[in-house]
Amino acid sequence: MKVCRIGLIVLFVALLMNVATAGALEQDLADEFAALSRQTRQAMDLSPVELEALVERCNLLKEQIENLQTREKKIMGKRVRRLCGLFLYVLDSKQGTEKKTATD
Repeated sequence: MKVCRIGLIVLFVALLMNVATAGALEQDLADEFAALSRQTRQAMDLSPVELEALVERCNLLKEQIENLQTREKKIMGKRVRRLCGLFLYVLDSKQGTEKKTATD
C-alpha cells in the first residue's frame, strides 16, 4: 500500500514538473512574440539589417511553436507568420526604394 502511494506521489510530481515546464516554455514564446509585436509600430523606421534580424527571430519563433503540443500552436503560428510577412513586406519595400533611388 505504501509503495502504491509513493508511486502515485512520484507520478504526480513528474506530471506537475512537465506542466510547469510547458507553461514556462509557452510564457517564453509569448514574451518573444510580444517583443516582436512591439517592433511593428516602428518597422518603417528600421534599417534593412534590423528588419532581417526581426525576420530571423520570427523564423526561430515559428520553429519553437511547431514543437508545441497545444491548441494554441495553430493560432500562434498564424500570428507569427503575419508578423514575419509584415517585416518582409517592409523590407522588400525599403529595398525596392533603395534600388529605385540608386537608378535615378
